[in-house]
Amino acid sequence: MKKLLIITVLALPTFAFGQDFKFHLPCSESKEAERDFKKGIRRLYIFGLAPDLQYCAALKKEGIEPVIQGCVVPSDLECYNNVMQRKIEGEKGIGFFNKLKLAK
Repeated sequence: MKKLLIITVLALPTFAFGQDFKFHLPCSESKEAERDFKKGIRRLYIFGLAPDLQYCAALKKEGIEPVIQGCVVPSDLECYNNVMQRKIEGEKGIGFFNKLKLAK
C-alpha cells in the first residue's frame, strides 16, 4: 500500500494541472498564416489577462488586426503568430514590433 501511495504521489504532478506534453511538429497554422498574408490579411493573436490596449491600437493603425484571446496560448495560434510576425517584419522591417511597443 505504501508503494502505491508513493507511485501515485510521484505521478500526480505529471497529470495534474492539465499539462499537455506533445511533440513539437510543424504546425498546420503556419500554412493558414501564409495564406492570410498572401490575401493581405494581417492578424495577430494577443494573449494575457490584461492585454495592452495601446499596443493593440498601434497595431490597428498599422493595418494589423489584433485578436484578443485571453490567458491560454494554444500552440496552433502561437505558431500562427510566429509565422505572421516574421512575414510582417519582412514587409515592414526587422524590429517593427519592438518599435511599436516602445512608441506607445
